[in-house]
Amino acid sequence: MRPRLILATFAALIAGMLVGGASPAGAVPTPTDFWLNKHFMNMAHQGGELEAPGNTLYAFKTAIRDRGADTLEMDGYLTQDGVFVITHDLSTNPTSNSSVADPGAQINTRTLAQLKQLDFGWKFTPGKGHYGYSEDDPHPYRGIATGDKPAPEGYTAGDFKIATFREVLEAFPDTPLNVDMKAPGGDPGMSVTAATEVAKILADYPERSEDVIVASFYQPALVAFHEELPSWKALSVGEGGPGNGGLFDYVLQGTPMQPNPVALQPPDWIYLGDWMEPINLIKRQPDHTDYAIHVWPNDHDPEQDTPPYYRRQIELGVDGIFTQVPAKLHEFLCEEGIPRPDGSPRCAAQECPEGMVGIQPECTHVDWGSVLKGLKMKPKKRKIRAGKKVRIKVVGKVIPGPMRRKFRVRLRSSNRQVKVPKSVVIRIKGKTAQATFTVRATRKARGKAKITARSAKFKAVTRLKVIQPKKKTRR
Repeated sequence: MRPRLILATFAALIAGMLVGGASPAGAVPTPTDFWLNKHFMNMAHQGGELEAPGNTLYAFKTAIRDRGADTLEMDGYLTQDGVFVITHDLSTNPTSNSSVADPGAQINTRTLAQLKQLDFGWKFTPGKGHYGYSEDDPHPYRGIATGDKPAPEGYTAGDFKIATFREVLEAFPDTPLNVDMKAPGGDPGMSVTAATEVAKILADYPERSEDVIVASFYQPALVAFHEELPSWKALSVGEGGPGNGGLFDYVLQGTPMQPNPVALQPPDWIYLGDWMEPINLIKRQPDHTDYAIHVWPNDHDPEQDTPPYYRRQIELGVDGIFTQVPAKLHEFLCEEGIPRPDGSPRCAAQECPEGMVGIQPECTHVDWGSVLKGLKMKPKKRKIRAGKKVRIKVVGKVIPGPMRRKFRVRLRSSNRQVKVPKSVVIRIKGKTAQATFTVRATRKARGKAKITARSAKFKAVTRLKVIQPKKKTRR
C-alpha cells in the first residue's frame, strides 16, 4: 500500500506534539458506537488486492465468503457522466487492459459505459496483485470480463468489471463497508465533488448510516459530505490542516474533529527523520478510546502482514487492519482464538462442543454455566467535585446457571486525575450481576473523564464532569 498522508504536514504535527500540545478541549460523543462494540476486525483493503483483483465485486465477494474478511474497504471516483465507481487509481492503466485498448483512460474522463468495457482482472497475479506488473506473470482472471474466458462457478463476467458504489451496496446489504472518496494529489478537490454524489447515493440507504464509514484523506471532502447529509453517523477523518477540524488538529491540540468521526485511520508507520507509529501519538489524547482505530500498512515494516505484525498491532490497541491478504489475517485470528467482531467463532477451531457456548478455549456449559450477555453502568453521566468521591454501579445482564456466580470486569479512566480500581467483581443475583465501585477525583482533577468497564465481550461507559470547588473569599 502506498502512503496516503502528506509527510510534511504530519512533520509539523509531530513537532508541535514534541514541544507540547494542548490538552483536549472536551470530548464530543461519537455519533454511533457501532465500530467500538466489536472484537478485532479483518478489513479487506480493496477486497484483498494480493489475493483477488482489487476493488472488483469478485474480490469483495470472495473476501467475505471464502477469505475470512469481516468488512470491506474500497475507493472511488466520479466518472465523466457523474457516477461514483469503485477503483483505487484515477488512471485505469494499473489495474485494467486500458493500456492496450485505451491508454489515456482516466475514470473522470470516461463514461460508465466506456469503463464497463474494460477488464479489471487483466493485470492481477496471485500474491502480487497488479503491483510490479509483468506480462510474464500468470493472469488467471484475464479475459473473464470480456467474455473470452468463463467465470468461476458462482460468479459472472460482471464481477471482474468496474463496479458502481450502488452495485456494492446492493451486493453487500449486511456487510460493514469503508468507502474512500479519493483525492488525487494533483486535484484533491475531486473528492469534494464526489462527496455530493456519495451523499445522494447514501441518502437512499439510511439504514446503513452506522455500518458504512465514509472516508477521505482530504478533510474538506468529509465536511462537504456532512453538509449534504448531516444525518449520516459513520465518518472517518482526513488529515486536514491547522484549523480544518481534521486529524492534524486532534493530535496536535486535542480539539474536536469536525465533522465528528467514528474512526481514526492512520498508517501503521510514518517517517519523520525516523520511523514512528502514529497510533502512539493518537493515544496521548485521553479520549482516543472514543474512536475505533484502523491502520493500513504503508510497506515500511518488513514483517507486514505476518503474525508478529498482527500481534504488534493488537497489542498497540488497534481495532482493525486494512489488509491486502485477508485470508492470512483470518488464519492468524483463528489460531489466536480471536472471534468475529460480534463474538461468534471465526473458524471451526473456535467452535464449542454441543451444549456449550462461547469460543474455544473458554467455552461455557449452557446448562450450568452463567453467561454474561450485556453490560452497562449507572448513571451514564454525572458530576464529581475535585478532591471528592462518587459511587458508580456496574450491571450485567446474565443468563444464570448454578455453577458460576460472578464475573470480573476491568475498569479504566481516561483522565489520570480521576482514579478507579483496576477491576471489580460483579456478583449474580437473578438475571443480573452487579457491583458498586468508587471513583475518586484528585484535587488537581480538571475537565472530563470517561470511565470504561469491559468484560471479554462487552463494554459500558459512564462520563464524568469534574467540578472545581468554589474559592473562598475574604471579607
